[in-house]
Amino acid sequence: FKDPFLREDMVNAEYQLAVERSNLNYNFTTGYVDGIMATYEADQFRVFGNYSDGANSGQLTWNNVDTDYAFTVRGEFMFSGTWDQFKDFTSPRGSESGILVGAAFHWERGEYGTILTENDIMGFTVDASAEFGGFNLYGAFVYSSVDPSIGTTTDPLGFLIQAGFYLDETWELYARYEWADYDNPDPAVDDLSALTFGVNKYFHGHNAKWTTDFGWGVNAMEAGSDLTGWRNS
Repeated sequence: FKDPFLREDMVNAEYQLAVERSNLNYNFTTGYVDGIMATYEADQFRVFGNYSDGANSGQLTWNNVDTDYAFTVRGEFMFSGTWDQFKDFTSPRGSESGILVGAAFHWERGEYGTILTENDIMGFTVDASAEFGGFNLYGAFVYSSVDPSIGTTTDPLGFLIQAGFYLDETWELYARYEWADYDNPDPAVDDLSALTFGVNKYFHGHNAKWTTDFGWGVNAMEAGSDLTGWRNS
């Protein structure tokens, strides 16, 4: 199952605002995992908690060297709105207003006895989504600490903010800015700094829509950019 760490990951691909999820998401995602998860949902809050075999290990074979154990916990509080409206990032004209905030924590211990994969990883994130019936806003901050058995501990972090605005009932403009410090000891590796601008045309809501966007890397695009369609010139 998909680990409930980053809200961008929890919103399905067809319900994203842009063509693709952010580079920040792909650099910090914990992806799919194998494990067991419990959830609880009330009118205004919900909680997710799981025990798994570690970040991005759900696509791997059962005998792959990964972790001794991993835990993820996420909590969300909805000040207004409905859970259904927060399944996507958009907010059509005339729709209900809503505000949702969330936070998550991930911890995993590397599989000891296999020195190349003995990484202790900790990460946390906070995010907020707001919808105002024709205008939407989303922001997130994420931090992680990777402590390997060989090498230097790194502490990458980053944030993004995105917004969308409906020109009429079916046309929506949107923009996103994302930044991250990879904490890479190589001075040639630039920080992530990228802008994305785009437009959505909704023919029948999310069932039939057209999306086009354009991205500009303020710095050279580094790790993971190929996953989101970016290419260095």
